[in-house]
Amino acid sequence: MALDIKVNISQAAVAGSAGFGIPLILVSKASAAVPYTECEKLSEVETALGGKTSNAYKAAALIWKQDNAPEKIAVYASTNDAVVAIGEVANKGWRQLLVFFGENDTKTAADVAEAVEGSTDKMYFTTVGATANIAAIKAKGEENTVVMYYPISDYVYTAVASPTGNPSTSSYYEKDGDTYTASEDTSVNESKTYYTRTAITVLNYAVAAIVGASAGREAGSFTYKNLIISGLEPQTLSDTDLTALHTAGGFTIVKKAGDIVTSEGKAVGGEFIDVIDSKHWIIQNIEYDTQKKLNIEAKVPYTDVGISSLATITANVLKKAFDNGMIATDEDGVTPMYGVNFKPRSAMTALQRKNRVYTGGNFTFTLAGAVHTATINGELVI
Repeated sequence: MALDIKVNISQAAVAGSAGFGIPLILVSKASAAVPYTECEKLSEVETALGGKTSNAYKAAALIWKQDNAPEKIAVYASTNDAVVAIGEVANKGWRQLLVFFGENDTKTAADVAEAVEGSTDKMYFTTVGATANIAAIKAKGEENTVVMYYPISDYVYTAVASPTGNPSTSSYYEKDGDTYTASEDTSVNESKTYYTRTAITVLNYAVAAIVGASAGREAGSFTYKNLIISGLEPQTLSDTDLTALHTAGGFTIVKKAGDIVTSEGKAVGGEFIDVIDSKHWIIQNIEYDTQKKLNIEAKVPYTDVGISSLATITANVLKKAFDNGMIATDEDGVTPMYGVNFKPRSAMTALQRKNRVYTGGNFTFTLAGAVHTATINGELVI
């Protein structure tokens, strides 16, 4: 049921635990439904999803492989398409969404991005195998969608004892170390081993590593760029290709200073993900804490005293946000840069007071941001 409290944040252009939320692994068009289940162990995910072979299970394993992994992972399988399935569990406590589309699901990552766009408590994380695939997703979802580039197609090679025909025109391959190349032989060379290959889909769950490395952290206390990732090989893109990927709205994992880390930390629309986390955290906590006030009090009077109690709640949430590193300090390096201004009862209209509607609460804050790149100049004196 909707809360009685609604918090809106408009972002000025100049504005620079158990973690925050529970990841949800959602399977659409499943052969059998699995109820929404929050799991604390990988064995519970195995039981819920019926084994270890599915990519959904592998995604859970990759999430928990990361440092700072969340305490819980939710799983849900629906016989309906992905968009309908999201609606079926929209009121559950999950935040980071991973979707595994069933074979007969006609919905796409772009449709899911559109379904979560505009939410203040949901984020969609998806993997693409090519930079060109990002545009369609970006057209439907900008702020609430995170796109990771990672090759998701691979091949299984099978040795052929006695190939027939012309190897160069029959899709045979030769192996040199760990590398397979298409055969150029026009006739069979009996001293060689030839291979056939079959295309398979793998690692469409790679973005689960990003979820695992972030979901267990306090919102605002970290940036998504340079997150250390476990369980995946880094990509070796050229500077040109990496720039094109970032410009398109995605990022990947690369090796820096001996660590495998994320190459960028932005949502597909270009906003930094930690900024989105901070906005969502502040909205959710003000709404929740204010709703709790309305629940536990016999009533909050429509007086300056009652209004002041709402202002105190908002200020306390902003103080927590400052303590978590979301909000900047003034030039003195001490004073938090946030403010709360709740208009008195007299500033509200008679109709508002009659209908018990208060709209005079306002707050501002300046995000602390983070250093993503730096230039350090030195001078050599001889």
